[in-house]
Amino acid sequence: MIVTKILGRLQQVKPNGENKWTAQCPAHDDHTHSFSVSFGESDIINLRCQAGCTFPKILMSLNLKGSDLYLDTTLTKSPTKKTSALSEPPAISLPSSMAVSNPNLTTFRKPGDTSDLPGLLNLHELFNKPPYTPKWLAYPFLEEGRLVSLYGPAKVGKSLFALELAASIASGRDFLGFPTKKSRVLYIDYENHPYSDIRPRLEAMGFKPDELTNLFYLSFPDLQALDSPAGGKKLHDMVKNHEIELVIVDTISRAIDGKENENDTWLEFYKHTGKILKRDGITFLRLDHTGKDTSKGPRGGSAKEGDVDASWSITKKNGKILLKCEQERMPVEHHELIISVEKSPFLCHKLEDSKSFESDEQRINKFAKDLDDIDLPSDATSKETGATIRQLGHTISSKLLQELVRYRKLSMSVEEPTENLDSWEDELDDLYKEPMDNLDSWEYRPSDSYDSPILTQSTPDEERTEEELMEYQGPYEGEPADWWNYQSTSV
Repeated sequence: MIVTKILGRLQQVKPNGENKWTAQCPAHDDHTHSFSVSFGESDIINLRCQAGCTFPKILMSLNLKGSDLYLDTTLTKSPTKKTSALSEPPAISLPSSMAVSNPNLTTFRKPGDTSDLPGLLNLHELFNKPPYTPKWLAYPFLEEGRLVSLYGPAKVGKSLFALELAASIASGRDFLGFPTKKSRVLYIDYENHPYSDIRPRLEAMGFKPDELTNLFYLSFPDLQALDSPAGGKKLHDMVKNHEIELVIVDTISRAIDGKENENDTWLEFYKHTGKILKRDGITFLRLDHTGKDTSKGPRGGSAKEGDVDASWSITKKNGKILLKCEQERMPVEHHELIISVEKSPFLCHKLEDSKSFESDEQRINKFAKDLDDIDLPSDATSKETGATIRQLGHTISSKLLQELVRYRKLSMSVEEPTENLDSWEDELDDLYKEPMDNLDSWEYRPSDSYDSPILTQSTPDEERTEEELMEYQGPYEGEPADWWNYQSTSV
């Protein structure tokens, strides 16, 4: 895994020196640049969150394995062995486009494929990827990279729900009581007036313009129809140029030229718009109306819902909003969401009984902590892990059990070298703390009256033992090279 690919999965990447970058942490709702990526003379790319996110959680959020962090992926030596770098690693030039968030998911089908078998999968690459785990823009409703339909009768609150969803994702705020993945959102609105509808609602929700720099709102746009080649191309160009990750259309029936009840209309829409958005990993939410018979789903031909990954209905019941997943061709963890609309202190949608809505990742983290508390070995088998979970009084599905076992083994493989490396750096830090703090006085102290921890004789590196190299090799991370040279020659 090269560094540029890792940086491409982060948000708001900024250079922070040679071979160092800062970004928003992918493992928590980060409004600052608390995450750092760096590499120096070691063979491992360093990933750190100043807010305290665990290393396994960071790897999972970036869909990485421990082996992906080696600069040379052909390296087979143990990561716990400390070796000195023989040469300065080449600096990596960061493309200017990465200074802004890069939304593209890892895809296996590249745009503009002109091979004789367009769209041919590299099966070795596909099977070498970690097992698929859902990534959420807004849990538990909107999964990343999916095409989703939200439909309901008029005046039920579809636009209000979608507006808060869009603004929350664009600003990185929580939605329905859960963290969102801060992303760039394109909202195409054919129904709501910006001055009398949009602004009052955003103000009531407590959003400020400076928070919504990632929200691109098109009000009553004069765009070509999305069921036409020109309309599809225009939308895709906007998505590419502005690095959009989520597209919302309100409502979809007003964005087409063909007849709503004809299947050909929706086949053309998918051909020119939906298929390419999905291929490129862009999340797409479209709002729609029901007909007179609300039980028959959204208006239109049967092909209308054939291209979506999940179809949600929205209705009002006993003063609450009921979201119900009517159809899906993807795993959906919760098929019914009961939501209340609160007006104080801010207008927001709140999920009823939100404590019962836990993602797979949250359950895995809890199970892993329980097993660590009772010192179950991290390399325990699925059978041993499942039996222990049941002894603790919990139930777990076979799929989640496999993910839990994989997570604990991954934690074991990546935490040990990280801890060893940290302790080694801490030893060096303690070793040189006194000379750094008292450099002036130490500089003029006679060498025979100071028991220097620095090497006192000149010995070629190749003649030193490994222990000597580990103890005295410099400079360590964050220490100027010329300072080390001064010490080693002056003592």
